[in-house]
Amino acid sequence: MDPLQFAHRRNCSMDDAITITLHLALTHLDNKDSYAQMLFIDFNSAFNTIILQHLIEKLSLLGLNTSLCNWILDFLTGRPQSVRLGNSISSTTTHSTGAPFIQKGGEHRVAMFIDGSSVEIIKSTKFLGVHLVENLTWSLNTSSISKKAQQRLYFLRRLRKAPLPPPILTMFYRGTIESILSS
Repeated sequence: MDPLQFAHRRNCSMDDAITITLHLALTHLDNKDSYAQMLFIDFNSAFNTIILQHLIEKLSLLGLNTSLCNWILDFLTGRPQSVRLGNSISSTTTHSTGAPFIQKGGEHRVAMFIDGSSVEIIKSTKFLGVHLVENLTWSLNTSSISKKAQQRLYFLRRLRKAPLPPPILTMFYRGTIESILSS
């Protein structure tokens, strides 16, 4: 497994992914006259919504030759897929949707194309629940966490008026408010 994969790995979490990302950027910024650029691409179900024929038409309009378009179409259509974790291998299923997973040293390589020639430059983004701002300050993230905690405190106050026993209120606080503040 790739050492920078944090999902679905024992003893790894999104906190690790956030920490590594920020550490790499900040370490680079320690160098004089340097800057860091991060590219975040949202592939949330992107491959599941592609109509393959439309993709091929757009790639053709971008100037890709017919052979390459056919290769991409063939690659994305009817792919046998299984998952290997250690010595265990799942049964094989055939997919014509979804993103293909290719390991380093695999038989195929995938080329990704961005429709258009420019990438939108943004001032902030939300990365695994953490607000990252272009100047790497924490004010937006802190205010977002504070707002979320205040919204949930409202419910805690309502529960206290119910009246509920203190252990129940404590459990609610720990599960809905403290978990936000400590993440």
